[in-house]
Amino acid sequence: METNNHELAYLLLRATLGVNFFLHGFIHIYNGVSGFKEWMIKNFEGTLLTSGLVSPFASILPYLEALLGLLLLTGLLTRLSLTAGFLLMICLIAGLCIKQDWHTVGIQMIYVIFFFILIWNLQFNRYSLDKLFSIR
Repeated sequence: METNNHELAYLLLRATLGVNFFLHGFIHIYNGVSGFKEWMIKNFEGTLLTSGLVSPFASILPYLEALLGLLLLTGLLTRLSLTAGFLLMICLIAGLCIKQDWHTVGIQMIYVIFFFILIWNLQFNRYSLDKLFSIR
């Protein structure tokens, strides 16, 4: 079969976002989630997001990022993974808006654009485990 440029571009964008998310989570897991959690709690001190809210979120975030990254990298459950990633970005952006970290919100919006592009073009997800196993 001839490789369609749209399908190749989709694979490369999906895989790049997957590597980004996987390594984001994996490095925090490797270095110790407790250190990441402490950093997050300190980072949100003085905001409406108390340590009681930040701590559980920070405890699961690295595992969620690693899992979503792995799913995106392999193209398994792609639509579900992209939707979950999009929802995660909404949560992260909401927290950053509460913190009034507008610069980082702008950077996070770039991720939102990538999620949008991948969901919008899901029909080009040819090179994936979804396609191999005929998962929609």
